[in-house]
Amino acid sequence: MRSVSRLVLGALLIALIPAIPSALGALIDENLNMASDAASFTEVALGTDHLVTWGFDYSGIVGSAPSQGDASTTGVKVVANRTLGATSAATLFHNTAVPANARVTVDLYMGVTGIGGTTEFGTVGLGSTGTTPYTIFTPIAGDGTYYTHTGDGGSSSDWRWARPGADPVGSASVPMNTTSTTYLLGSTNAPAYDGCCGLVVDPINGASTGVGGNQWVTLSIETNNGTSEITINGQTVVSGPSIGAADDTGLTGGTAPGGFASFSYADVFTSVASPGDSQFGIFDNFKVEIILDEDADFNGDTRVDGIDFLAWQQNEGLIGGALLVDGDANGDGNVDATDLGIWETQYGTGVLSAVTAVPEPSSLLLGAMASIGLILRRRCLTR
Repeated sequence: MRSVSRLVLGALLIALIPAIPSALGALIDENLNMASDAASFTEVALGTDHLVTWGFDYSGIVGSAPSQGDASTTGVKVVANRTLGATSAATLFHNTAVPANARVTVDLYMGVTGIGGTTEFGTVGLGSTGTTPYTIFTPIAGDGTYYTHTGDGGSSSDWRWARPGADPVGSASVPMNTTSTTYLLGSTNAPAYDGCCGLVVDPINGASTGVGGNQWVTLSIETNNGTSEITINGQTVVSGPSIGAADDTGLTGGTAPGGFASFSYADVFTSVASPGDSQFGIFDNFKVEIILDEDADFNGDTRVDGIDFLAWQQNEGLIGGALLVDGDANGDGNVDATDLGIWETQYGTGVLSAVTAVPEPSSLLLGAMASIGLILRRRCLTR
C-alpha cells in the first residue's frame, strides 16, 4: 500500500502544479566586465580604422545596462571610421558554436555626443558562419539572421534586418518595411522609437536621432524550428520563416544547422564623426540560450501517461547526466520540477500533438486517479 499511497500523493500534487513554458538552457553568459573576455571572441573586421576596447568603464557616460545582474558599469566599447573616412566594421563572434534553435541577447548603447557627420550601426547576429563582418551598405555582407539600427538617424532607413528566405512581418504598432527582407531599399519610415518598445526620444539630441541614440536598448534574436523572431526591449518587431534561399540582399541562409552569435559595430559611410570618436557603441551582457526540445514520453511508447510520471518520480533529484528515459523532459541533464511541469502539459497526449493539447488540471487529476483505481483493482483481483 505504501507505493500506492505515494502515487496518490504524487497525483494530487501534479494537479496543483501549473504548466511551465518552453525551457531555455544557458549556453553563453558573458557579462563583458573584463578585458580578458576578449579571449572568448574572434574579431572579424572590415578595414582597420576602428577600435575595440574590452573591459571599458562606461560609468562616466551612462548607468548600468538593463540586463546587468549587479551594478557593474563595464562593457565593450567600439568606435568605427575614426579618422580615415573609409567604411569600417568590427564583428565580434563568440567562439562557441550555437545550435539552430537558440536565442541571443545583448544590451547596446549608441553614443552620439558630437555634432554628427556620419551614420553608424550597432548589430546583433545569430546563425552566422563567422567568417564575414556585418556591413549594411557598400558592401552588403554577412549571413544568418541579424538586426541593426543607427544611433544618430542619418540614414534613410534607421533600422534594418535580414531573415534569410522570407520577407519580414513587423509589429502592427511599428513602421516596418514589408516588401524586402531588409530595411535597405530607401523605404520611408517614421522615427523608429515612435510607439515602439519602450524607446524614448534621444535625451541629448532630441527627435532627429535614430532608433537607440543615447539610451540602453536590449536586442534579442531567436531562431526556433525554421522561424525567427527579433525583439527590442522585449517587444517583437520582426517574426517569420528564417531558413531558405538567399534573400534579396544577397545574404544567404545561415540559421540551419546553426552557427555563431555576435555583436557588431560599423560605420558604413565615408564621412567621419565630428569630433572624432564622438559616435560609438557600448555592448554589455551578451547571452545565448539554447531552446530545449521538450518530450515527456520517457519510455518511448508515443503516449504521455502515468508510466512516464513514474519514471520521473523514481529519478527525481538526479542532477547531471540524466537522459530522457530517466525523466529528463527538456534535455538539460537534470530530473526536476521543470520536467514534471512538461509532463503535466503533455499528459494524455501523443508526443506529436503534445504542443497543441494542454489538459486542464482537473483532467490530470481524474486521469491519474483513474490509473490509481486500475492499480488497486488489479491488486485486489490478484490476492
